[in-house]
Amino acid sequence: MKTRSRKRKAASHFHLTPTTKKATALRLKSYKNRKPNLLAIRTKRKPTKSAILIKETVVEEKNRPAFTSLFTKKLEQISCHRPIHSIIFDENGSPTKIITPEKKTELYRTGKLGDADFFSDDVLDAKKLERKPLADLTKRDTFLSSAAYTAIKKPTTSTKVQSIKITPALLKTTAREIKKNNNRRSCSQAQVMVKKGVNSKKGSATQYAKATKDFPKELKWEWLHLIAHRFLGKKAQNENNLVCGINFANTDMMFAEAEINYLMTKYPEGIQLDIECELIANTQIAKVIKYTITTRDFTLNLVFNTQNPVKPVITHQDYMHALFSSLSEMQTQQPSSPPSSTSQFKIFKPAKRKLFTTLTKTPDKTPLRV
Repeated sequence: MKTRSRKRKAASHFHLTPTTKKATALRLKSYKNRKPNLLAIRTKRKPTKSAILIKETVVEEKNRPAFTSLFTKKLEQISCHRPIHSIIFDENGSPTKIITPEKKTELYRTGKLGDADFFSDDVLDAKKLERKPLADLTKRDTFLSSAAYTAIKKPTTSTKVQSIKITPALLKTTAREIKKNNNRRSCSQAQVMVKKGVNSKKGSATQYAKATKDFPKELKWEWLHLIAHRFLGKKAQNENNLVCGINFANTDMMFAEAEINYLMTKYPEGIQLDIECELIANTQIAKVIKYTITTRDFTLNLVFNTQNPVKPVITHQDYMHALFSSLSEMQTQQPSSPPSSTSQFKIFKPAKRKLFTTLTKTPDKTPLRV
């Protein structure tokens, strides 16, 4: 009985001529060198409706008219943005919901960056955000004796502090260094954080945090840079500049870092960035990271919740750019006519009493119309 030969001729379209080989090599090189939009990958899509609420401390009183005029115009360019009619606070004086003026739609707080609170129509994210950062571990002894803890270097203090002057020249030098290394880091954060002689595979931030038994298992953790790698390059890869935090907090920080790059176009002399991070005692797990950004025109404080369990929305990038660009342009802006009763956003005073209902019932806590 004859058997059919299993040999198959190679299809003609698999044959690569010298010309097609060169084209394929160029395509592969282009693919490897491409820069993906990390913020688009790490964030949620735009919500149907969103809003922003900021505290009065974000800008000096004398600059509020100019700031309000600029910020309002920029918010009108965000397609999903909605004006604020009224605000609902919780018993601690924190804004939890806002109500839009036209259809009286309720938007829930789903994000916070320092003096700015973000709102959207996502109820589930609002419930997750109610969880406050853990100040101390409940099973400390168990964690301190775990393999994940003993593999990582121990912190010498309960806070980590960094300070840097960022200039266009510094960013240019760092960008040149990163490009020379083909966008690869000289060593990973895990390699930096493990003790001498310990395999870097044991330097996982996620395994380190999970060993505490205090955080939800589904969360992903990363070693966060206090001063971003994009600013310092290989010098950013040191243990004093790294802390353990949820990956969503890293994304929040990326919003601010992108705007610092933008500030270089407005302040060629450079800006000052001071950072302070509070750690859970005897661990590398961060509670909050505080940014102080100082320019010749303004000082902006940002506080990042490093245990943020909510995936940021890509719209936060638009809001942060509107904030930074308004602050940098307000010195040259002439105050326009006072805003209407339905403003695009509101600036509110921090709470002085515990019980808040709606702003119409508490005139002494009414957000300032500026």
